[in-house]
Amino acid sequence: MLLRRITEHVKAQNWFAVAIDFLIVVVGVFIGLQVDTWNDDRAARVTSKTYYARLSADLAAERETRLRRIVYYEKTKRHAVAALEALDNSDQPLGVDFLIDAYQATQRWNYEPHRTTYDELLSVGITSAIPDVELRTQLAILHVNLQTSAITQEEPKPFRDELRRNMPYQIQDAIRTQCGDVYELGENGLMLLSLPEYCALEIEPDQIALGIAALQSYTDLEMDLAQHVSILDSMLMSLRVYVEPIRKIEDQLDANQ
Repeated sequence: MLLRRITEHVKAQNWFAVAIDFLIVVVGVFIGLQVDTWNDDRAARVTSKTYYARLSADLAAERETRLRRIVYYEKTKRHAVAALEALDNSDQPLGVDFLIDAYQATQRWNYEPHRTTYDELLSVGITSAIPDVELRTQLAILHVNLQTSAITQEEPKPFRDELRRNMPYQIQDAIRTQCGDVYELGENGLMLLSLPEYCALEIEPDQIALGIAALQSYTDLEMDLAQHVSILDSMLMSLRVYVEPIRKIEDQLDANQ
């Protein structure tokens, strides 16, 4: 309809009307482009807010599991120290508590950083989703640090392997069954682990004596156990040091939602 009107104005040589029609076309195109830009910007903001929320949820899960792992490994360290003290105290005979402490010292909770959303962003293009350059940099540094922390958590634990190689299976099975990991499903769907505060192990005296004898034949038991305590200290430090940086980036992400 507009084209027909322009044609009529040209035939009539009504150049003022032609100019008005042309201006209408230009304004219409400009408004259309502007609307498209506004829609694109709005969609980008919605996408960014969605990713901010997902990243924040991932970091909240990372922080929660780290705090739970700290509690977990503090308990394994207490068992390790108790077993070491029992070995140092030659005046007292080793008994069932030593077997429990030695085994519980080897317990582990496998670690994998919570980075599903971050890896997705890297694959689809993080720049448009996280326009804040400083925040992108902080996220990159944090995830490098978390990966370094993962290496620390998964480093070989020689005492674990040797202890479980030397301790009779029946005793290991009894401790694992009666005093092993307690599994709990968190609100965010994560599987969380804990160890019982106390272990009242029901096991026959002859099996206890057999277990003690087997561990006494473990030549480097005390030396390996002392090294294991040091490894647990490193693991705990690696878990603790990133809790506060995670929380700070969580706060920044929440502020942008």
